[in-house]
Amino acid sequence: MNKYEYLNALSNELQNKIPADEYANAMEYYDEYLHDAGPDKELEVIEALGTPQELAAKIIAEYSGRQEELASKPEKNKLSPWVIVLLVVLCSPMICGVGGAALGVAGAVIGVFAALVGCGVGFIVGGVILVGGGIGLCFTETANGLLATGTGFALIAVGIGLSLLTIVIIRGICKLIKRANMNRKRRVK
Repeated sequence: MNKYEYLNALSNELQNKIPADEYANAMEYYDEYLHDAGPDKELEVIEALGTPQELAAKIIAEYSGRQEELASKPEKNKLSPWVIVLLVVLCSPMICGVGGAALGVAGAVIGVFAALVGCGVGFIVGGVILVGGGIGLCFTETANGLLATGTGFALIAVGIGLSLLTIVIIRGICKLIKRANMNRKRRVK
């Protein structure tokens, strides 16, 4: 009996006696097993496996044994709802403390970004006012007017820079959060 005849006979013995996925796994396993033996040792391996009927009986017995083993496993100890409520009540000070700290950190981060935006807007508004005043001052005191106008433009530049820096930082944080969520979703799958 060659490999193909053996596998065909095994297939006939196993079909409809175990679930389709178990059948497919078994057939794939023994096909690869015989393939790995190669044509030279094919007959030796077939003899070692026994007849297709014997091998099928062994596979069916193993499957049945696993099913019985799964059925006989005791259910894991589940906590009663009362124990869960007790744990929540006992841990609530810690939960509130951690939650409060997290809210505080989030508020501080938002405050820093709001301050950066406020400073940027303040620099821009102050710069615009200084440029306008400096241009008006140029007609009476030229040196002071040019100094005020230049300082105004510098303030506008700093304000725009702060605003852009804030935008870049917020985008970076958003990308990090998005990447973390994608990684978490991949791990869950």
